[in-house]
Amino acid sequence: MSKTLSCGRDLTCVPDLKLAVEEAAKDGFDFVQVPLFHPLFKRDHPSIIHRQGPPTRNDTILTGNDWAVLIVAKLSPWIQLESEDPAIRRQSEDGFFQEVSLAIHLGVPAILISLSSPSCVNLARCLYRPLLTSIQIYWVKVPVVSPRLIMTDVEEDDNTKQSHSVYYL
Repeated sequence: MSKTLSCGRDLTCVPDLKLAVEEAAKDGFDFVQVPLFHPLFKRDHPSIIHRQGPPTRNDTILTGNDWAVLIVAKLSPWIQLESEDPAIRRQSEDGFFQEVSLAIHLGVPAILISLSSPSCVNLARCLYRPLLTSIQIYWVKVPVVSPRLIMTDVEEDDNTKQSHSVYYL
């Protein structure tokens, strides 16, 4: 059995998706990781009714096969499912479900999620819900930190706490 390795290009802002896919292919990449929603789009407070422009690009820019083979969807970085603030957490959940629904609609092969907290309980709950109705692959980007790096709280002279990185050799 032969083993294969796919390599993709991670893009943060993609004004022309078709061109980005073509350039990545010319450079030897198998796929691109792109945010599906506009980087400035963030779910607003419910009292805000109108928004200028669409939150995402037209799904007919690429063929169905291109979406299914060449695109890995990235969740928006503003989504904070583990926030202690209930309003931010709820807003993030709404955005998460909206973005996952679009990714499923487009038929992308995977959705990339970047972990931003050591606690992932709400993320796990949110991931479970779409799995009840569809099969979807999630790629999880886990930050790797050296075990020698430990965060400590240090009292400052003005009685404020600050986190400092302490390295043990």
